[in-house]
Amino acid sequence: MAEKKKQDEKIAQPIPKPKPREVEKRATRPDIVAIELRRARENRKLSHSDLNRITGISRSVLFGYEAGRTKPGAKELRLLCEALQVSPNRLLFGTDDPFKPRPGLRSLVKMRGSPVGVLAGMLLIPMIFSTLDDEQVESILTLLESLVEARDKDVHRRIAAFVEMFSEEFGNGTPEELSQLAQRVSDPEYFAKLQQKADERLKAQM
Repeated sequence: MAEKKKQDEKIAQPIPKPKPREVEKRATRPDIVAIELRRARENRKLSHSDLNRITGISRSVLFGYEAGRTKPGAKELRLLCEALQVSPNRLLFGTDDPFKPRPGLRSLVKMRGSPVGVLAGMLLIPMIFSTLDDEQVESILTLLESLVEARDKDVHRRIAAFVEMFSEEFGNGTPEELSQLAQRVSDPEYFAKLQQKADERLKAQM
């Protein structure tokens, strides 16, 4: 009887639920609103508590904005701009006049597929980035990524796969790593290997 009772108790025990498969946590890239909002708040020397007191927007929501998890609506954007004394364009685009005509740049855009356009891009991009800090460069790249994602999600996925693969392959860009890279870039087999890695990563994400 005692043995039968033990068997009954064993059967009555709930079956443990399978543990959910652990999903690799990916670091989210902050968007341009998050970067500009934090920069504007720090420039005004305001804490999240100060901004909460001025705007009435809760601290948790403000943290979410700066982490890139959520975006402010029209009302919140107006309150933030008034409190931080910045224009909506500054928060949304990273510049006060994003649509100002720039004839020189338009000429480069028209030549972007030509050898002259490619050469100009190779020369200008390092010059532009060298004058900016890391957050400003990240703002530009984030905006470009957002535009590509909105236009063509397949191309965006491919770019994201390449970015992740290059980040793993090249590390933090130390002088030693760049020296090793300089030795490998002339090898066509190396580029074929990178292409294969990116394709495999892209397939795994789909």
